[in-house]
Amino acid sequence: TLMDLFRSGVMAPAATTPFHAILPLLDSDFDRRIVIRMGLLIYWKMLREYHAYVKAAHGETAFVVPFWLPECGYSSATLRILQEEFSAMAKADKIHDAHLVVMLDNQQARDRDLDVLMKSWNIARVNDKETVSIVFRDKGFSEWVTYSNPSVKKLIDRTIAKVDSELNEQEINYCWGHYEEIEALAFSSKAAQSFEQKVVKLAQLSYMAISPDFFARRKMSVTEKMSTIEPMEVLLKENTGWSDWHTGVSLGRWEGVLDSNAQFKLVDENHPYVRRTRTGK
Repeated sequence: TLMDLFRSGVMAPAATTPFHAILPLLDSDFDRRIVIRMGLLIYWKMLREYHAYVKAAHGETAFVVPFWLPECGYSSATLRILQEEFSAMAKADKIHDAHLVVMLDNQQARDRDLDVLMKSWNIARVNDKETVSIVFRDKGFSEWVTYSNPSVKKLIDRTIAKVDSELNEQEINYCWGHYEEIEALAFSSKAAQSFEQKVVKLAQLSYMAISPDFFARRKMSVTEKMSTIEPMEVLLKENTGWSDWHTGVSLGRWEGVLDSNAQFKLVDENHPYVRRTRTGK
């Protein structure tokens, strides 16, 4: 079962909120807080069982939790509330080394070189004392993998292009973030099999797929080598999501406007959406 995969460390759980609520669009901080608290309560037992395995198998005690904001809907108020609720639950459970990892899109970061951003351990400041880790996905790469269904050879060629010889020489570990919607495994009858083949083939070539919590946990370890800029503090674009229709990302896609952060919100054009049925039509 899925829980067995978490308990044995085969898969790493990521918490999220119920109802797929886009948090910055909720009416109040109270609404955001209650939805986040519900999400943490739902996933907490699962997270504890996964970390029990990590501690037993690897001797690592850090309680590192990836959190998926629905549609990567980010605002500073949302991040603050998330950190407050996560810290409160960890304290109530007597967990002293808890750390939050938030998964976002690279377009939500302000003014950073893509190569440096993707290969670094990034953090965002919540307040004067607390930070969270940020793992960005590469929007272009992830959408190419998800919708173009590239062959293993093409995937390998594009992955090899991201190798950094300088970091390799310094023996500094780095990643290139990619994640996609779980529905992608059902796009066709061969999608799940193709995904498995890609993961296996990349592993055979020493390109290891790791979870966001694993990357952050190792970077937090005193034994892990880091580059001179790590941890790299990043600034995030306020009130943004991960799959907006336009280059200047905002939450406009979910409000039906060109730019939800504009002073005057202009209604966007129609964007028809095609949902596949179980028969593939």
